This record gives sequence, structure tokens and C-alpha cells, in this order.
Amino acid sequence: MKIETKCFYIIQHIFLFLENTILPSKTFNGSNIISKRFPITLFAILSGFIIGNVFGTFLTKLREFICWDVLILGFILIFCEFINFLIYTKIFNLKAYFLTRFSIKLLNSFKIGLLFGFFVDAFKVGS
Repeated sequence: MKIETKCFYIIQHIFLFLENTILPSKTFNGSNIISKRFPITLFAILSGFIIGNVFGTFLTKLREFICWDVLILGFILIFCEFINFLIYTKIFNLKAYFLTRFSIKLLNSFKIGLLFGFFVDAFKVGS
């Protein structure tokens, strides 16, 4: 059975376009970098999402050790702003000194998942 529908044809050409123009970065052995880094990035996003969702559950236990909620949330804010600084700064020596570029992107993916987890948890609290 051949699949020659117009929708399949369009999707196939979109993937070919992406493969040939936007994602031509190849490693030394010829495999695509995106296919190797995508599962790790997805894992970082999902683990940040899970920690963001579970954070509201364990906040009452954290209050026993640190009595200030502002301090806990301040650490999270400083973490997010530091990652934003590493991502958006123009100082390349700072990036090379601290972390590699891929590990900074992994931290950014974790931060995105964490903030999305907080966002979803806020909807759970609001409803």
C-alpha cells in the first residue's frame, strides 16, 4: 500500500526542508546532532516540570527547615536569573569558563520546565 496523499507529501517535504536547510549540522560520524540532544533536552524539560509540580507539595516540609518562604523563592529567582544571564550575555569567555554551551542549554531547558511546572501548579491552586 502506497501512501501518496497530499498531506503526507507536504509533511515529507517539510521534513526534507528542515533536514537540508535549517538542521544541516552533522557530527563527525554523520549522525545529526539534534537527534542526539533532543532526548536529553526533553528529559531536562520534563524533570524541571516534575520538580515544579512537586515543589508546592513539599513547600510545607521546607517551611520546617527554612521558615521564610521569601528566601526559598528568592533562591529560585536567583537561579532563573543566573541562567538567563548565561544564556543572553554577550561575554563568551564567561560561558567558556563556567559551562559548555550545551550544558547551559540543558539548564535553560530545566528552567523552562520548572517555570512551566509552577505555572500549572498555580492553576491547580487557583481552581
